[in-house]
Amino acid sequence: MDDALIGAADRSEVIALVRESPSRFYDERYRAGYQEAILGSGYDACVLEALRWGIAEGRVAGGAVLDFGCGQGRYLPVLAELVPGAELYGADISPVALALARDRFPAATLTRIEDQRLPADGNRFDLIVLIDVIEHVLDAPATVTELHRLLRPGGAVVLTTPCANRGSAAWAYNRLLAGFEETPDGTGRFATDEPAHLRRLHSREARELLAGAGLRVEAVRWWGHVGTPIGDRFQRLSLAFRRRLALLDWKLFRRLPNGGAMVLLARRPGRAER
Repeated sequence: MDDALIGAADRSEVIALVRESPSRFYDERYRAGYQEAILGSGYDACVLEALRWGIAEGRVAGGAVLDFGCGQGRYLPVLAELVPGAELYGADISPVALALARDRFPAATLTRIEDQRLPADGNRFDLIVLIDVIEHVLDAPATVTELHRLLRPGGAVVLTTPCANRGSAAWAYNRLLAGFEETPDGTGRFATDEPAHLRRLHSREARELLAGAGLRVEAVRWWGHVGTPIGDRFQRLSLAFRRRLALLDWKLFRRLPNGGAMVLLARRPGRAER
């Protein structure tokens, strides 16, 4: 489905489409160029910084690395650079996305996610990354439970997602003008979020979600305080300037919880196994 149509659709209609067949829904979106406009943006630059931070802070070196919800494979080459010598895996619910990922980075082993589970043995991965995935899945607790199953003891999760904490520019805009919406799982979301986002978590909710699956959250950082929303609003500014503006949030304010997006580093307790 074309993203312009998604943006114009009623959110209840989009949720119905997602629930009916998530794989078909995202197949249509990827055929229409889903997420391509974000690549190289200021938001994307901050995601890359968050990913670098999480891998460095998590002390990940080698082993098996999984991009869960890899989409068209944007971050597979990045992971190859950040974790040299790692066995790289990608997984997604969309066969169309996996075909694009295979073209982008054929060295990775790609697998389809079905019913929010991966057809792989447990205790398999040293690192799992979820780049803006948890807001899309139908059952967030089931997804993080699957992460726990797939991780080796001592393995790390680096998860990025939009953040609902008070005080960001996005929060202020929705508080004053657009509003907040209820979601089927009771977490809520901003009215300005794209209709296919099924939730926007507060930091506390994200911590509780991961802890409920037995994962220990070690650190959280934030971005999207002011710079990214301004850059997104003024599209006539050069891309290079908008990227620098967005990165100011990460460089200056990443320890402040009033960001519009967040990254969490969590770990499966236990001694690392090889």
